[in-house]
Amino acid sequence: MCDKRNRFCYVCGLFVDKPHRSEFKKNQAVVHSFNDLFKLSYVESAWYEPESVCSTCSAVLKKVKSGKCYNQHLLFETPMTWHYQPYHKSKDCYFCQTDTVGHHYKTRNLIKYANVLTVSRPTPKENTGEPTANGQADPCSEFPIEKNEDSSYVPNRAVVKERHFISSQDYSDLSRDLNLSYRETEILGSRIKQWNVVDDDFKVTFTRNLDLSSFEEVFKADDIDNKLVYCVDVDGLFAAFDHVYCAKDWRLFLDGSCKSLKVVLIHNENQLPTVPIAYATDMKETYQTMEKILRLINYNKHQWQIVSDLKVLTILLGMQGGYTKHPCYFCEWDSRAKDPYKCSVWPPRKGFQIGIKNVLNIPLVKPDNIILPPLHLKLGYMKQFVKRLDKNSESFLHLETVFPKLSDAKIKEGIFIGPQIRKLMIDENFVEKLNEVEKRAWLSFISLCHNYLGNERSSNYKEVVQEFLEAYGEMGCKMSIKIHFLHSHLDFFPDNLGQFSDEQGERFHQEISAIEKRFAGKNHVKMIANYCWSLKRETDDLYYKRKRSRKHF
Repeated sequence: MCDKRNRFCYVCGLFVDKPHRSEFKKNQAVVHSFNDLFKLSYVESAWYEPESVCSTCSAVLKKVKSGKCYNQHLLFETPMTWHYQPYHKSKDCYFCQTDTVGHHYKTRNLIKYANVLTVSRPTPKENTGEPTANGQADPCSEFPIEKNEDSSYVPNRAVVKERHFISSQDYSDLSRDLNLSYRETEILGSRIKQWNVVDDDFKVTFTRNLDLSSFEEVFKADDIDNKLVYCVDVDGLFAAFDHVYCAKDWRLFLDGSCKSLKVVLIHNENQLPTVPIAYATDMKETYQTMEKILRLINYNKHQWQIVSDLKVLTILLGMQGGYTKHPCYFCEWDSRAKDPYKCSVWPPRKGFQIGIKNVLNIPLVKPDNIILPPLHLKLGYMKQFVKRLDKNSESFLHLETVFPKLSDAKIKEGIFIGPQIRKLMIDENFVEKLNEVEKRAWLSFISLCHNYLGNERSSNYKEVVQEFLEAYGEMGCKMSIKIHFLHSHLDFFPDNLGQFSDEQGERFHQEISAIEKRFAGKNHVKMIANYCWSLKRETDDLYYKRKRSRKHF
């Protein structure tokens, strides 16, 4: 099967781009008109035929069906004929041998269509329309679809486009879109200027005189420990982005990596980039560190909702970490109770009193501001599933085949990341190698991720969660704190977990890693100011044909 076949129209055989094509068999009115007009019996396309129809042919056939257009208005007696092929052979393939690179809907008559034996061209009518370069008339000439289409249009190859000279704003945004270093920016700017395609005010070395004062003013290094940088004015930071700040539109994410501890703001609808408000090196995730950071960024004023891994959430609520007897934030669940899957209702936690129910310190945040992390929940459920697999079974050995670069220790402990889990979800061979109990648990986990822990919550989410709990209980998985949240606090989760996910915060580690290497642990204030500058743009997305992949202000 050729993957280029849907770029051509089934009726006329001409090239058609995505905005001007539709699926042929779904439009029954057009199919009936096509069959009546040409005395054919089309039902659906074979594997060697296109499945698309161009908007011009579709409009003509609709007019024929409604009686507004007669047969003589069609520009060919017989449509394109696609002959049977026992298998795909590129040198005889009409789609492979026709070069459509650089063409669009208005220039498709200039394409040199392949002359192969696997197709028969439409038979044109006499004295109807102007023939194309291939001797084939195009229905577009008589039936324009768009009212604003210019009938006197001249293809781009016959017109000299007006040269666009790159301005300093264009090049500044380009360097930020490509995440170039200062040296790479100057090298690329030097080449562009040498080619004489820049404005008179273009400067190759604009990065040497960047005005970062608006960002540097709102960040400050801690007097006691210079390795901690924090934002002293969140409103001023968003004013530097030319964005109106509202605390309810953002959530706080705290997480540490092997190099640093990061505190960032994530947009609740994930439409804007992640904004750093604190950065520290050589600082661990402890209660004293969290208390200091929240005090410096003035958390009590903003009262953001907080999403992070369970370790950080436990610290923020002043509770004891590890495998404790009462680890739940919302109730007095006994993690060491017998038959934990039978009882789902527990007395609510009345308060956080030091020394009672595994509480060590005064809570730094309110429990109502806590958002349970969907990504870490998925990782925990995956970990429990893999640990229950037989280490000598075909399913477990299949994991070593699928992930050859992953160490045996990580596979045995079930330590996977999001992309690896998504890859395994679509692996049909893995499902076939599971026994019935394991297969039920695995399919229920996939259903839970798609119908509850994703961007959309299905109407039967309670049945999906119940099936997941029963399958994991049958498999012998222990009642961990992550499973307990589904078992007893299902209504605590927000309706759209995708909008409040912690995945965007985890991705921030990768986004800032390039700047971390560039500064090599020096001048953290300027490093954060440079990163904030990279989030801002001076030109509009509508100005470009291909949209930016990075989120920006």
